[in-house]
Amino acid sequence: MSIGTGIFLAAILLSITIIFTVTRHNWNWKKITAYLIAAPIALAAALLASTFAYQYISSLPTKMNRFQDVSLGASKEDVLFIKGEPAKRENDSRWTYKNNDLYSENVQSETVIKFKDGHVQYILHVPYLEPKINDRIFGISKGTTIDEITEKLGTHSEMNANSDGTARLYTYEKYNLFFGLSKGSVDIYGIYDSKLGPLKLSKQE
Repeated sequence: MSIGTGIFLAAILLSITIIFTVTRHNWNWKKITAYLIAAPIALAAALLASTFAYQYISSLPTKMNRFQDVSLGASKEDVLFIKGEPAKRENDSRWTYKNNDLYSENVQSETVIKFKDGHVQYILHVPYLEPKINDRIFGISKGTTIDEITEKLGTHSEMNANSDGTARLYTYEKYNLFFGLSKGSVDIYGIYDSKLGPLKLSKQE
């Protein structure tokens, strides 16, 4: 502690002592002390409650229109500007981007962007490793079960399966979300433009 700080604190203590000495017979110091103790506690409790409320409200599902830095309905030119040249193009209506791990050459995930009439119809995320926080959707990611999704989002709006029944696609029109599951848990997930109609899982997939 510096000399200046010591003098400042001593002055505060002396001032409090003088005020108490002069007013102890006129002021209710028990009540004042109680207020001085209760006020910071009440303020801390209010701040803590506000923090929990904000975190809870922020975690509630809302309709998604943007994922992986790309918005639904964006043009090909916009996607090219935001994401760069894709690693693969299929009939120029389905672009695949490879997302490499920061510390290695390994591909951590792929982002598939499907266009319809020149604009983004859906954005599909295919994780190979543990997804990063920003790659998850309301805490849902690779390995999440359908029961956990239902607990978070409610009942799906539509479900369809591939030909042998080993994979299912669940869509949630209310939130523009879809999840592809096999062996009881999520493999792929993303967002889609529900105004363009429901998504269908290819019978061959």
